[in-house]
Amino acid sequence: NWTTQYCYNANGALTYKIDPYGQRTDNENDRYNRPTKIIYPEVDGVRPFERKEYDIFGNVTLFEDRNGHITRTTYNAYDK
Repeated sequence: NWTTQYCYNANGALTYKIDPYGQRTDNENDRYNRPTKIIYPEVDGVRPFERKEYDIFGNVTLFEDRNGHITRTTYNAYDK
């Protein structure tokens, strides 16, 4: 059976998915249903994750990759 299962919360935001191999990826979302943390299937006993933070306009201001590297982004008055 080569299907992927998706689960959404009442607001329509993805909360987790299970791939055809049974590997689960979890999503944490903020109150605006934006993904704030994606937790990937276990690798060598650890579940790697990516993390995002947003400003009041919905722009990603912080991104942390699976290796813990953080990228911060700022925006000007024109949202650029």
